[in-house]
Amino acid sequence: MKTIIALILIFLPFFVYAQTGDCSNMTKDQLNAKKSELTAQKNSLQSDYDKLNNEVKELVNASRLSDAMIQKAEEDFYFFAGATKQQIALWRSEFESLEKAVRSNSISKEDADKKFTSLSTGKIKCLPEFWERWNAVVKMNEEK
Repeated sequence: MKTIIALILIFLPFFVYAQTGDCSNMTKDQLNAKKSELTAQKNSLQSDYDKLNNEVKELVNASRLSDAMIQKAEEDFYFFAGATKQQIALWRSEFESLEKAVRSNSISKEDADKKFTSLSTGKIKCLPEFWERWNAVVKMNEEK
């Protein structure tokens, strides 16, 4: 790491010289022209920087707005499901346990019916994540 820094310090004057050129042979008019040119470049770069900064601010604001919209959609989703995120997670784990038991025939039809009855209260089973699986497991249990 120290070697890299030493090399940068050694070669830095050469890079600066290569960028600016030898100004000792320039006339006053040439120096003024060069100064004007560099000032114009600086102003152009500053303008580009300001535009990019504004664009970043706009994107951050758009991101915050999107986050708020997503948050609102999630709240609406849980409201219409009639449950909280935690309740849906608990229902999911209970349903997956029942689903596994029915598929492996490790639960009696009567016990499965009791669990179906307890899980069928509410709208959670109607969510797209569960609806087809729910119907398939109910059908599978009825065919026992």
